[in-house]
Amino acid sequence: MASQAIFGTVSWSNPFNALFNDGTTTSVTALILGDDTDYLTATGFNIVVPPGMIVSGIEVEIVKSGTNGILYSVTDKDVRIIKGGVRTGNNKAVTGKWPSADQTFTYGSSSDDWGTTWTVADVQSANFGVAISAHLAGVLLPTASVNAIRVNVYYDSAPLPVALLNFEANTNANTVVLDWSTATEINNESFTVQHSVNGNQWNDVKVIPSQTTNSAVLRSYTFTDSNPSAGKNYYRLKQTDLDQQVTYSFIATAEVKTEELLVYPNPSNGIIHLVYSEQQNAKVPVVLSDIWGKTIQSYDWPSTGNDFTLTVSSLPAGDYLISMTLNEKVVNQRIRIAY
Repeated sequence: MASQAIFGTVSWSNPFNALFNDGTTTSVTALILGDDTDYLTATGFNIVVPPGMIVSGIEVEIVKSGTNGILYSVTDKDVRIIKGGVRTGNNKAVTGKWPSADQTFTYGSSSDDWGTTWTVADVQSANFGVAISAHLAGVLLPTASVNAIRVNVYYDSAPLPVALLNFEANTNANTVVLDWSTATEINNESFTVQHSVNGNQWNDVKVIPSQTTNSAVLRSYTFTDSNPSAGKNYYRLKQTDLDQQVTYSFIATAEVKTEELLVYPNPSNGIIHLVYSEQQNAKVPVVLSDIWGKTIQSYDWPSTGNDFTLTVSSLPAGDYLISMTLNEKVVNQRIRIAY
């Protein structure tokens, strides 16, 4: 809070008295022939706006009063917003004399941008605020008083950078085909296809560049996951803007059925039995990994027999994946270890 000698020739006394609506005021009294006051500026409101929002309007409330008579009066001269430490935008001064007793006057609204553009960083800056100057007219030394100044910032959810029309996952033999389309794209950089076996932990599978940064026409995309897990598969899209902000699509699911590999018991208490539907004539690679795909242990299924036993009692409880390569196709089974 300060009195800046830029606009007029008379300054406000005790400007910090306008911090709270507590009866103490900052005031200014006219010279003999009246004058315009300096700017009373208020900044440092510590505005907080949640991430992902856009500023929709700014409202300023000023509690003020003035001494008025037949030959003297107090009126608004200039009321402007402060952006980046600089007064800017439209002058919101209103006509009419200030009341003789404290009264709250509202400038702007929930949809008023004061004639300029706003970012969240602008209103959260310590240099954001409001400046007011009054006109003191007459020969009987009128006085303007300000009790308190408050700023309200209104915000809405930012429009989604991509209007996603659909997102589907369909099985095709032992693959999953993902299809999606967009109605509009704004500053879109890419889509990242993400996969999960439980709907909680997600792994990036493929980055698909946007067909165009900005678009207002229907655009279609497709991607084939050639290595899905046996059982239920979860997919979602991570959309990335040019400024690296991300949003996520809804989840699509597809179930890949296979009877080739049986894993039991599930949950396991430290012993895992694997049974394959056909006996092999060669060693089969078997990989035990965590839910994110990081290899923990590799095995070779013996070239004889169609069952195999793993001892995993040294591993902590949790979810794991067992993968084996069969005829150049990877079969995955999820297993839970619980003690």
